[in-house]
Amino acid sequence: MTPEQHKGLVNCLKMMAERPHLYTGNHDATRAVIWLNGFTNAVIAQEQLGKLGHLIRKEVVISRGWAWRAMGVIPQMVQRGMSPQEIIAELVAIEIDFMDRLLNLKTGPTE
Repeated sequence: MTPEQHKGLVNCLKMMAERPHLYTGNHDATRAVIWLNGFTNAVIAQEQLGKLGHLIRKEVVISRGWAWRAMGVIPQMVQRGMSPQEIIAELVAIEIDFMDRLLNLKTGPTE
């Protein structure tokens, strides 16, 4: 992944966070996670990361304070009282963090 590709992917994720209803039909967190999973899996396939991509995503989820569970993070977010908009924003933040780590994996840390 080049820095330019990273920027484009992150911009796409930010647009989704700003107007999730245009991507999923409404502000439904479950639909958002389905869309985001497709987006992320496409990136993992494009970058030929295989299992490593999923391990990096697991690290991101845990580093943001969520447990890695088969049911995903939405039930945890609901339990913490987050609104659908807050959940979607956090789901997108997780994916942006994932994209940042992929960029660092491909190009080395930027800091």
